[in-house]
Amino acid sequence: MEADAGAGLCDVLARVVEANERWERLTAQLWAENEQLRADNAALRADNERLSAELAVLQRLVFGLVVGGIAAGLACTAATAGLENSRAV
Repeated sequence: MEADAGAGLCDVLARVVEANERWERLTAQLWAENEQLRADNAALRADNERLSAELAVLQRLVFGLVVGGIAAGLACTAATAGLENSRAV
């Protein structure tokens, strides 16, 4: 009877050790995955910052051209109106 109890305890202990090893492997996998996700996140943040900077430059170029074009158009219109007024005199 005592031998059966000892064998049962050894069996339980073996299962506990096996479960602990599985938990250790899973923990190691999760740490590795977490590290990779952090690296991916850092790379995506860097890409986002770079793209935001490029977008800001593009917006300045586009809106600068639009505003500059409007200003040039207004100046041209004013100059043309001035010429037309001088011809009428």
